[in-house]
Amino acid sequence: MKKKEGFTLIELLVVVLIIAILAAIALPQYYKAVRRSRSAEALTMLNAILKGQEEYYLIHDEYTNNIEDLSITIPQEKLKDNMSDEDKKSKYHYHCLANYTCFAGIDNADYPMYEFTGNASVYGGKKWCIALENNEKAREICEMIGNLDTSIVYGQHSYYLLK
Repeated sequence: MKKKEGFTLIELLVVVLIIAILAAIALPQYYKAVRRSRSAEALTMLNAILKGQEEYYLIHDEYTNNIEDLSITIPQEKLKDNMSDEDKKSKYHYHCLANYTCFAGIDNADYPMYEFTGNASVYGGKKWCIALENNEKAREICEMIGNLDTSIVYGQHSYYLLK
């Protein structure tokens, strides 16, 4: 009699179980790395925007709330007014206000927001990482790069002064 070769049901179930355990460990780490990467991009972009604001001020003796006026190149699809609502849930968008405060935001509470103020503003050049609604995932990123600023209380948001 010829012996049949192949895997038993138990062997296949063990393999599937091992893959599931590895995926359960790896996926949260992957999503954490994605959040960190997107946050690093937002910080870099905001620093460039503030440098562009300073250059704009030197030339025009005022700041602008229109990022497109700056001498830096920011992809049009990253500006808040140019993004679809769906893109705003997964990608950072950027905008500035007339009081020389610029934001990087994402409409997803798992990601922190960033607020940078220029030297001309009331807050004198401070930069914050903001965790919305006490969200653990956003707060974890903010705690890595800043210190909790208890002088600012705004709703349930936690402000972390960047180092």
